Amino acid sequence: MVSQTRDVLHGYRAAGGAVTEVVLEVVGPSPHLERPAEFRAALLKVIGHPAG
Repeated sequence: MVSQTRDVLHGYRAAGGAVTEVVLEVVGPSPHLERPAEFRAALLKVIGHPAG
């Protein structure tokens, strides 16, 4: 699943899109539920929120 997602994002980047990959070790398909604090911090940083 990770390689499929990376392939899609690679295509998006190649077409001019901006992509930021954040890797959380030992996390399944729901990082927002499994590691909510780390997910929130990464999301806020990526979107440029002052709390990030």
